Amino acid sequence: SEADRDLDLLAAASKAAWLVGLVEVAIEHGERWHQEAAAGGQAEEEASALIHLARLYWEAGDHQREWWAVREALKVAEPLGESRTLARAYALAAQAHMLADRDAEAVEWADRAIALAERLGFPDVRAGALVNKGTALLHSPEGHERGVALLEEAATEAEAGGFGFTLNRALHNLLVHQVMVWPPARSREALRRMQETGERTGQASEAPAWALHASAIAMVEGDLDAALDAVRQARRSTPAALEGYVDRFWLDFHEAALLLELDAPDRAHEFLRRHEANARPLSDPGEPVFVAAIHVSLAARRGDLEAVRTALPGAMAAPAWSGWGWSHGAMVVPALTAALRAGLPPSEVRALLPAERHAAGPDRSTPRLASREHLEAALLEAEGEAAAAAELYRRAAGRPGVHRPAYLVAECRLGAARCLLALGDEAGALAQAREADRLLERWPGWRRDQVRALLRRLDAGLRAAALTPREREVAALLAEGLSNGEVARRLYISTKTASVHVSNILGKLGMASRAEVAAWAVRAGLARDPAPGPALDPAA
Repeated sequence: SEADRDLDLLAAASKAAWLVGLVEVAIEHGERWHQEAAAGGQAEEEASALIHLARLYWEAGDHQREWWAVREALKVAEPLGESRTLARAYALAAQAHMLADRDAEAVEWADRAIALAERLGFPDVRAGALVNKGTALLHSPEGHERGVALLEEAATEAEAGGFGFTLNRALHNLLVHQVMVWPPARSREALRRMQETGERTGQASEAPAWALHASAIAMVEGDLDAALDAVRQARRSTPAALEGYVDRFWLDFHEAALLLELDAPDRAHEFLRRHEANARPLSDPGEPVFVAAIHVSLAARRGDLEAVRTALPGAMAAPAWSGWGWSHGAMVVPALTAALRAGLPPSEVRALLPAERHAAGPDRSTPRLASREHLEAALLEAEGEAAAAAELYRRAAGRPGVHRPAYLVAECRLGAARCLLALGDEAGALAQAREADRLLERWPGWRRDQVRALLRRLDAGLRAAALTPREREVAALLAEGLSNGEVARRLYISTKTASVHVSNILGKLGMASRAEVAAWAVRAGLARDPAPGPALDPAA
């Protein structure tokens, strides 16, 4: 209020508001900064304000003004010739194209920024441009490994130079794309570096994003309670007065998806109803796909195939599938497999799959391959191709260098178990089901219930196979509550022979009591009618 036309103060006010998540306040001060710089003919200040505003407009979801700021920044910077300002404008253009998934143009602009920054000696600009180029390359199978390397290079340079925001961006983009590749311990180390840098540089508005990263890591580790707690922490760290980077509805979608895993469809539906009742501009181009996938999963859990068909096209939107990224690997593929398990004909899913999924050539992004194999296995299973499906399920579950969410790996193991059981391989099915159960140890809900139901069935079947036909008869009679003498009379054998059969059954089944055998016989389907007619007396 004492110097409301001072460019340094206006810039500081805008950046301070942005750091704590007050995006609209940051835009207000940033626009004043730009206006005063333009009015005073200070080109470098004007370009700096425009570069700053472009980021703010993007965070506010105003992409029209974002692109206006990018074009204006270039227009102001180019007459300055080779300069720090021009290098920053090139890096901004790379960032805008990268955020819009225009990856080839992003790489081209980033290369211009990197070359100029290297010639003039501006390591901070170079590191920022490396983030933009690396992220753009991540989206393509042939560029993925190079993209990871560039982001790691950018993170190293940003940390050495003290460029906190650039370090945070590099680590954030790595985590988004590498959380299914890196072991969880490495992901947690990257998250720790992000948090320490953000707290040191005052980026309080990033706290919700950190919590979402923690949720994603917990999903990979198979800890449902921790994943839910992290999403709720993200909501708690986003005060209502702050806009922040993470949209509250985005948090709702994540929580709804996790509640579906917990088998709480009504609570998940409440989040979706809240979204529908409070329509607002979309904060992310992938959001419609993500929301549609939750609708598909919810309808599938309820067995409502018409609702599945209504939501399915949105979940299969082809442009958003081009990268097969985290949302598709963690949300869309399991939604489709749930729909298939609910009875949706596989032909209806195949008809909507994007053509690029069949493109020739190697795909070095192993999480993407695992997701594709997972979906193809589910389609083959639904089509009755048990042997081919079992092979693909096992390949998707065991692909080296991949750390998909544990519940997805468990879903592949369970699918393989079902297929192997259909092929008559009970021992193989049991091994797959036990591995699925191990993965779901900290993932309560319907998936674990399904796995344990299959385990009980397989365990009963294998134990029954270990008994002789006469021992199975004896076990069935024990389930009716008969004593050894009553068993003997029923089977026309001596009481001593009946006792020997009971001892053999206990030993083979590894059980300690007749009651335990009786309960097992019921589960195994061996028990006879619990209300039989009168026993026959051998002496009669």
